[in-house]
Amino acid sequence: MSDPVQVSKELSELIKTIPEIKEFFRIKEIFESNKELDNLRREIALAKENKDEERYASLKQMYDNNPLVQNYYSIRIEVVDILKEINSYIKI
Repeated sequence: MSDPVQVSKELSELIKTIPEIKEFFRIKEIFESNKELDNLRREIALAKENKDEERYASLKQMYDNNPLVQNYYSIRIEVVDILKEINSYIKI
């Protein structure tokens, strides 16, 4: 019988070769390291904390309309769908 830990490691490595997964990690790295978006996230949090609803809404709209944010969320949805499909094949 195959070792479950080894099979899991092999599956993990195989999943990382899927083009959409590779693209997700590439975009995720850019998304997380983008200083402009990081500053915007902080401003949004501050506006929310200060209950400045108008500023919060304006900043949130800027954030949500940023092409990098849209790409990140779009590819993340694709990856979740792929992982759900994979999971459906390995459920007991």
